[in-house]
Amino acid sequence: MRKMNISNLLVLIFLFAVFEKCLGNNWAITAIRVDSSIISIDGFLNEPYWQQADSVFNFVQAEPWQDAVATEATAVRVLTDVENLYVSFQCRHFELSKIQAWLATQDKSRGDRVTVFLSGTGNNETGYLFRVNAAGVQTDAYIIADGRQNDLSWNGVWFSAVHRDSTGWSAELKIPFKTMRFLPNVQWKIGFARYISRKNESDFWPAVKVQQSLRISRLAKLEGIMPGRPGLNLELYPVGLVKYDRIADRKYSANGGLNFSWSPTPATRLDFTANPDFAQIESDPDRINLGRFELYFQEKRPFFIEGADKFKTPIQLFYSRRIGKKLPDGQEVPILSAGKFQSSFGQYDISILSAVCEKVDYTDWDGNQKTEPQSVYPVIRLKRCIGKNSLLGLFYGAKENDREYNRLYAIDGTWRTAEMEWQNQIAVSSDKEVKKGFAYKSAFDWNSRYLIIKCSSEKYEPNFAASEIGYVTYNGESHQVSAGPIWYQKGVFQNFYIGGEGIFSKLVGDAGYTKVGAISLSPNFQKWGFSTNVHYGRAYEKERWYDYWHFSLWFWPNSEGRLFINPGIQYDSWSYNYRRGFFAPHGSIDLYASYNLRSNMQLAWQGNNTLEWKPDKSFEKSSWIHEFWYNWSLTRDLHFKLYYTPNWETHYHKVNLLFSYNFAPKSWIYLAFNEGIDNSTAHPKTKEQVITLKVSRLFWW
Repeated sequence: MRKMNISNLLVLIFLFAVFEKCLGNNWAITAIRVDSSIISIDGFLNEPYWQQADSVFNFVQAEPWQDAVATEATAVRVLTDVENLYVSFQCRHFELSKIQAWLATQDKSRGDRVTVFLSGTGNNETGYLFRVNAAGVQTDAYIIADGRQNDLSWNGVWFSAVHRDSTGWSAELKIPFKTMRFLPNVQWKIGFARYISRKNESDFWPAVKVQQSLRISRLAKLEGIMPGRPGLNLELYPVGLVKYDRIADRKYSANGGLNFSWSPTPATRLDFTANPDFAQIESDPDRINLGRFELYFQEKRPFFIEGADKFKTPIQLFYSRRIGKKLPDGQEVPILSAGKFQSSFGQYDISILSAVCEKVDYTDWDGNQKTEPQSVYPVIRLKRCIGKNSLLGLFYGAKENDREYNRLYAIDGTWRTAEMEWQNQIAVSSDKEVKKGFAYKSAFDWNSRYLIIKCSSEKYEPNFAASEIGYVTYNGESHQVSAGPIWYQKGVFQNFYIGGEGIFSKLVGDAGYTKVGAISLSPNFQKWGFSTNVHYGRAYEKERWYDYWHFSLWFWPNSEGRLFINPGIQYDSWSYNYRRGFFAPHGSIDLYASYNLRSNMQLAWQGNNTLEWKPDKSFEKSSWIHEFWYNWSLTRDLHFKLYYTPNWETHYHKVNLLFSYNFAPKSWIYLAFNEGIDNSTAHPKTKEQVITLKVSRLFWW
């Protein structure tokens, strides 16, 4: 046998070390401490300290081919000072002309992009995402549930710049420690990602499993971090508005609000707001609801967005849109003031929110005069981390006024591994008449390399009431299980899932259980994919048993190129139409399409077509809701948007023109023109014509 020489032995030892580092938990990078005055965030990596910094370059693909070496070279370096973390990316690109650099608004960093994942809590549950694309557009998010969810509504204060040269492109990021929450004396974790748009290639360091995507518990160690917190750690966020309303009796008006925040420690934050969020520039989208349950709308108000994940529970017992809610006549209940306290103590996490809403008179759906009393909303959430990233939690939430109250008490627990999540919660409600209501929910989710299993069971007793503070749409029970094999990166498929599902549900008052079986098929190719499922079952509704089947088909493109088309159709063979008041078939056609005229200019259209039939199965009506957008980004910070919604159902057409300028971190100038036209008669009438100037400015010490 031929003897192995020393050079070959050293090569094998090196390869073994790299292999072990890629497969094990030994990923690490050290941030060298530097003087902040020598780092200029301009995208040029010409400071000498960047050449001396610790670096990583062994990026590994997750898609399209897991564990394959990245096809383009990427080098990442980190530095730190007492206030900030600095990260640089050097991205080689063989075909410079094919770098996709789309200019758009914040949180829409499409095309070629790089990402930093960062966590300083030590709980393996929460962290932060900082992303910038080749055009310099920023996206940030709060990561929760060990990476299973990203909250894109979170906005931090950080800085970045990009630069293109003959070898590719580079990005430079400056992330202040005080924009994040962290605990002292814990092990910081970090990870990096690069997306090469023309190849649909996702590269990571450390490597991630394609079936799981990112996991905070599997990020690398970030050494050398000793963050300080110089300054007062105060945020003052005033908002001012001037409005001209041509239709109103009072044509000119002005208003203002104030948000105040103080972080006495890195893990503690107090927020206070007065007259908050009185002027939302963009309203909720129009939707047609044929079902029996309330539609869900996302929160858009900054005060409630900050730290919203801290109040989440398996049952959605806190729905912040209840505070300052919209009344039947279109009024919004004024919020007089609100405060919030959030802090972490070792393994414990406590969050407290309180809001006071003003008394207001309104007209209900039947034309009756009603009064919404002045109310207080206290919400308390306590969590304790267990093990690597599991937790136990307590919850209390209520709406209180001098006439009535709705109170919710709950205990919950979540057990997590990289592949599995099992959530459980028990809740009790009470009101002024001392009616007690009980609810529970248990949800199990296992996603392995070859198999997906999802199970859930939930029940809400007849007296369980959460509509004044939470989002629970029905009283009854539902039990479902779905499972099936999944294949990743086999032949032409990026992944391919086949599953079966069983659903048993019963609402309070139903004579028996609705029983539904389903088959799902979801092939995903490298450039596109689709998902289809067929449900068949026997249901009870409106004191009537009936058989029905449901079909849905959704297509999606994986490419982030110039043209994007996302169509889908749904059809129910028979169910109760709550809009018309009878049993009949109904369905919908949904289509979203966008086209980039240039790298900074986009046209988009979204159409929702509701299809209704009569009980004799003759056609009733086709109802379209159209939404049109024209987006023009003059720079990374200056944007123009034209939004038009012709609603032929309500005969009310809306036009919105919006100029926005992000002149400083979390600081905006908005100039908006809104017009609403009633087209229900032969002579269209202008019902709304408003010009609004809104300015918000973050002062940060």
